[in-house]
Amino acid sequence: MKKVVFFDLDGTLLNTLPDIANSMNRALNKIGLKSHPVEAYKLFTGNGSKVLAEKALGGNTEHFDELYNLYREDYAQNSRIYTKPYNGIIEMLDELKKAGCILIVYTNKDNSDAQDVISYYFKDKYFDKIQGRVDGFPPKPDPALAKNILKTMGLEEGVELYYLGDTKTDMQCARNIGAVSIAVTWGFQDKDMLITENPNFFVDTPNEAVNIILKGANNA
Repeated sequence: MKKVVFFDLDGTLLNTLPDIANSMNRALNKIGLKSHPVEAYKLFTGNGSKVLAEKALGGNTEHFDELYNLYREDYAQNSRIYTKPYNGIIEMLDELKKAGCILIVYTNKDNSDAQDVISYYFKDKYFDKIQGRVDGFPPKPDPALAKNILKTMGLEEGVELYYLGDTKTDMQCARNIGAVSIAVTWGFQDKDMLITENPNFFVDTPNEAVNIILKGANNA
């Protein structure tokens, strides 16, 4: 049976937090608003750049369009300054690819940004599909876009589904598509937050995720 692995991007594959925070803080400063500490952005991310802008504004919608556009322009130019893969990610992808797994990046990050950073850091070496947020589909945890990916790739039946992510949104999405949920502890949300979603597994290292996926959830 084919093994299909969905990966979240921000906080799971790549530590994108510094570049996201710096871009949004520069955008805030340009319109005369105060910036936020980098750590605060751990709770701002995960639901796409529009929600990121809303949270950065603290509920003030007056400057939303201007801030959103400034952030998008800045991040397009500065998404690869401090961003880097987490320790062990490359080795994990090597092992899963060698084992014949189908690897899919599925993120609420805007699709153009997702394509850009994945192509830059991972080239075309690992992923069978890279999918970010697009108009016409609601963001995760809604399962519509993930199910569409599986349908268009001919993977609706006869597969084992796994989902690796670092947020409650990811765990909810995993449940919504019937995937084995693997919560990573190195990302943007801590274990105390993730445990409320009852993930199937917690992993502290990418190698632990490899063992679960390759052995199969029932044998891990």
